[in-house]
Amino acid sequence: MGLLVSNNKYLLYIDILGFSNLVCESEKRVIELYDIIDSLNCHDHNAFKTIVFSDTMLVYNIDYNGIEADDRYLVMFLIEFAQNLLYQTIGKDYYFRATLVYGEFIHSTPDKVERFYGKALIDAYNKEKEIIGTGLYIDDRCNKYNNIFKTEKYNNDLSFVYLTQSIDRILMGYLGDFPYSKFLTKDLDMFFGLKKDIKMFKTIYELKDNHPNPRVRAKHQSTWSFYEKRYSKILKDFVDSNFKIKKIFK
Repeated sequence: MGLLVSNNKYLLYIDILGFSNLVCESEKRVIELYDIIDSLNCHDHNAFKTIVFSDTMLVYNIDYNGIEADDRYLVMFLIEFAQNLLYQTIGKDYYFRATLVYGEFIHSTPDKVERFYGKALIDAYNKEKEIIGTGLYIDDRCNKYNNIFKTEKYNNDLSFVYLTQSIDRILMGYLGDFPYSKFLTKDLDMFFGLKKDIKMFKTIYELKDNHPNPRVRAKHQSTWSFYEKRYSKILKDFVDSNFKIKKIFK
């Protein structure tokens, strides 16, 4: 089957949180953020196109084969792009909220002005603005083809995506008591991102109670509640050990 010509795309919509404050406070930090975005792996995949403007990043598939395997492939990579951004920003005080949707999206540059618009863009924008939280949220149409990442319902249309695969692998493959064996961490493929996942948990745990802005606290409290729902036992162990990896894995 040849490639289908369609305006329907899988669209990853990413909003960098607190960007206006960042611009007012530190040009150096803004440049660092853009350098991070410039280094992301979504730019290296020829099946996708990326648009960045101000505090918004869009990633969408260029072509589509019209088969289910292609749907699964595109959804998997778009989720992994969000995961890549998460791992590149952990510990650097940058945060994002993203939605993954499917629908009409047009992007062209027929002359001097770049044009991008469509119902999917409006849908992604409206859904993202209603979310209290951070991280990635996927709509039901896209989640139907997600067979890699675990999710939890957020509302009628969206589910929170657990980008923390290393923690899921621990839960699936290890049934012992805390502290967990350090030998578990020897398999780099199995536990890729483990240190970053733990660092992310520590950051969210601290911000949900200590950030001076109550709206920011609410976002991190909501995000923490999802992690606590899925990882209650191991999160308690992390908190009790003050997120020290040497105490967690002995």
